[in-house]
This record gives sequence, C-alpha cells and structure tokens, in this order.
Amino acid sequence: MLVVETIAKIRRAYFIQGKSIKQICRDLYVSRNTVRKVVRSGVTEFSYDRSSQPRPKIDPWRSELDEMLAENARQSKRQRLTLVRIYEELRNRGYDGSYDAVRRYAASWSKATREASAAAYVPLIFPTISMRLCCINHVKDSLCESSMIAGVHEQLGPYEVQDHELVGLQ
Repeated sequence: MLVVETIAKIRRAYFIQGKSIKQICRDLYVSRNTVRKVVRSGVTEFSYDRSSQPRPKIDPWRSELDEMLAENARQSKRQRLTLVRIYEELRNRGYDGSYDAVRRYAASWSKATREASAAAYVPLIFPTISMRLCCINHVKDSLCESSMIAGVHEQLGPYEVQDHELVGLQ
C-alpha cells in the first residue's frame, strides 16, 4: 500500500524534476507499474479493501470450531485451552488448514461474542423505597427506631437499624 508521501515523491520526481519512470523506480524502490499508476491517475491514496475474507478451508469446520470456542470460553481461566491446542484438536479431527486461519477466526469470534455481551442492558439506577425516619427511641439498653416505609409505619429492632442504614436513607 502506498502512502501519501511516496505518491508525492513520485509525482514530484516525474512532473517537476523530469525524471524517467525507470529512474524513479531505482531511486524509490517501487515497481514501474506502480509509478505508471501514480503518474497516470490523480488519486492521492491507493488502498485495497477486501469486501469479505474467503475461508475455503475453515468454512466446513466452522460449526465444530464454534462449539469448541464456546466450550473453551465457559471453562475457568486455568482450564482453558490455548489456540494451538484447539488447532491441534481440529487437526486430529481431520482439518487440513493453517493455524493462522484458526487464530483469525477465533479472534473474530471472540470480538463478536464481546460485542454481543456488551449490547446487554444492565440498569445503573435501581428503584428505591422511600424511607423516612420518624423517631429514635433511646431506652436504657436498647435502641429502637420507628420508620415510615412506603406509607406503612414500622418499628425496627436494634440490629435492623444498621441494615437500613446500609441501604441508605433517601
């Protein structure tokens, strides 16, 4: 892939300095076809984007690989298999493709799985019970608290007071 600086050098050498295509190829270490393409077109950036990645060897094994990756993800971190082990298991079952294809497929599978789990909705604000303290009764050895929760008057014991304080008074 050509970067903008290389394209600018090729155009400068050809149009301003008047160098030949052969001389530009020697100086910049690019092919003649590349120099011709840059000189003839007015494009400032050349890139090639593949619309879909062909997977001729791994496609018949996708369902088994999906199963293996899902099972591996369910295992505890210490029990999980490495991708090399998963690849070896596939080879034992008859897969004749490369490790790199398995690695790329596993990366795209884990990315899709992460995106699916990130799309799950978890509310960050939970409904609270309106709680209002009426009075605190100080008796010799005990502490009792009376409260009004959702319109119902309630008498709380000494240990329940701490539990309600932990919930938070709003």
